[in-house]
Parts: sequence; structure tokens; C-alpha cells
Amino acid sequence: MNNAKVLLIDDDPVMRLMMRHQLEQSGAELTDFASGDEVVGNLFPEDFDVIICDDGLQHYALERDIEIAVVNTDTVFGNRWHLPAGPLREPLSRLETVDYIVRNERSVVLEEGRQIASPSQDLNNGTSSFAYRLEVAALCRLDGAQRIECTDESFRQQLAVQFSGEKLIAMPGIANPVRFFSYLETLDLPFEKQPKPDHYQFLAEDFNLDSEAIYLLTEKDKVKCQELPVDVSRIWYTETAVTMDPVFENTFVHHVQDIIKEKRQNS
Repeated sequence: MNNAKVLLIDDDPVMRLMMRHQLEQSGAELTDFASGDEVVGNLFPEDFDVIICDDGLQHYALERDIEIAVVNTDTVFGNRWHLPAGPLREPLSRLETVDYIVRNERSVVLEEGRQIASPSQDLNNGTSSFAYRLEVAALCRLDGAQRIECTDESFRQQLAVQFSGEKLIAMPGIANPVRFFSYLETLDLPFEKQPKPDHYQFLAEDFNLDSEAIYLLTEKDKVKCQELPVDVSRIWYTETAVTMDPVFENTFVHHVQDIIKEKRQNS
């Protein structure tokens, strides 16, 4: 994908990070936005070779060349009902028409060059299924002044010293706060749980209710708090590292390359 111009639209910074890693490794020039509203009036579709949209499956008027369904294997498909009675936006049969299924895995070790078989019968539908892993790489202060690496042998000791005597409040604004809480519990740090709804737009008041506390957020929450008029030295977030199945990386990149080549030849 050398020199290919790619537009990525996704409100999840972790997914943007994952895609940036894949695409820049292949030599693509990436422009990313958190929402389509940011793109309108500033850019034109013809400025790009590839446009990647989050939640694009539901926009049937949007012409597409590749469809990827991202599945959370912690909850899989819940009660298998559609919104608002359940978590699904599409029938499960929709998975049979996408090009790839990408799912999060926490317990499977990725081996180079090997496609990992799906642990769920729900995904066993003939569509290529690949895994990725999200792991916490560091705890970072929002103002950028401190970063504690999780791979450091003294990680837990550094955390104990850093947060000794502090009141910690975990306040994620994500769909599954339990996973975030579970990770924090492994750090042996006492904290208070104050979850917010998914896609929550944080306010300065959220951090001023207890002006002495240290607030713990996810990387997804971080981008919504950077411009708030609060003491950002009291806000920390988990920085996430992404590991993709190398088979998917190679397959996806070559698939996109072939499409770009064909479209350029036909233009």
C-alpha cells in the first residue's frame, strides 16, 4: 500500500491506533477522524484511495469494497436479540456476508503465520476469522508528565509508591467497564467504582466532585478529557497495545492493495 491515501473514521482511539499501526507499516498515508462530522466540509472522498468507516455495515447506501465485523468474544452476541432488547444491530446471518471477522482474544497466544480457530460456534460460518489482543502497556498521566511501563519489573512497586495514600476513582465511559475494573483489581490498588455510560461525554464537574481524588480512565476516555478545564495531573489512563494476528495483517493489506490497483486501472 505504498503511497496509498487512507481516510479512517472511528470514534474509538484504540481501533484507530490498531489501524494506524497496520496501515503505516505498509507505507500508507493515513488521515484519521473521530467522526464523520469532522470530515464534512474539510475533505472530499476523491482525495483518498481508501475510506475506512466504523459501523459502516449499517449504512447500506455507502458503497463498500471490504466489510469487517469486529466481535467482542467476552460477551459474544449477548441474548442474540436486536436493539433495544439486545446488543445486536444486525442479524447473526449478516456475518456470512462480510469479508472478515476480527475478534478480541485475551487467553490465546498468537503464533506467527497461523490463523487462530474461533472458540465460538457462532463464528463458525465459513468467513475468515482472526484474532487481536488488547493489553495494557502503561499507566499514563493525562498531562504527559508521567508514564509507568507495565513491562517494567518494578511496575507494581512504582504504582504503590505513586498512589500511596491517594483516593482512586475508576470512572470509565465504556460499554464493558467490568473488564477495566478487573484489570485494576490485579494491581492490588484500592479504588472506588464510578462507571459512566458508553460514549459518555465527560464534563469538568465529573472531576470536581472530589477535587483531591485521582481518577483512572481508559485510553478511549482520555481523548474526551484533554481539553477540559480541570487539573489534568489528577487524571491517569491506561495506554493500550494492540497485537494482531499476522495472517490477518498480511491478508488485509494485500486485499486492499489489489482493490486500489484495480480501481486505478479503471479510472
